[in-house]
Parts: sequence; C-alpha cells; structure tokens
Amino acid sequence: MSATAEPSPTSFDADVALQAISEAVNQDVSFSLALSQDQKDIRDWVQGFAADLVRPAAHEWDEREETPWPILALSASGERTLLV
Repeated sequence: MSATAEPSPTSFDADVALQAISEAVNQDVSFSLALSQDQKDIRDWVQGFAADLVRPAAHEWDEREETPWPILALSASGERTLLV
C-alpha cells in the first residue's frame, strides 16, 4: 500500500480563500444603507397608520387585554397591506 501526498483540507481551503480575497481586492464594491423611494413610502405609511389608528386606541385595547381586530383588518385593506 502506498500513500499519496495530498494537500491537507486546511491547506487547500486556505489557498482557495487567499485566491478569492486576492481577486476581490481589485473589484469595485459599493454598498449603501440608503432607503429606496418604495422603502421610504412604506415607512411613512406604517408610521402614519401607527400614529393615526394604533396609538389612539392602544391603551383601551391593552386595558381590555383584547386583540384590536378592527384595526388589524384596516391594516390589511387598501393599497398596501401591513403584515402582522
């Protein structure tokens, strides 16, 4: 039985990782956390919904320990649907 010399998995993995890093160094990478207009519209809609409908009724529903189904139904109607 003869043993063949193969690179160890650790050595091979390190070589592959080093090559991938070397190739990525010269690439232009851009990343932005800025919201798109759609995301801004959704944010504004949710904030308005919460301020106009949820916040005024929250205390009453909390005191009664009930789920505000009428308010949740409103969130599911209209052009945008708020998933809860």
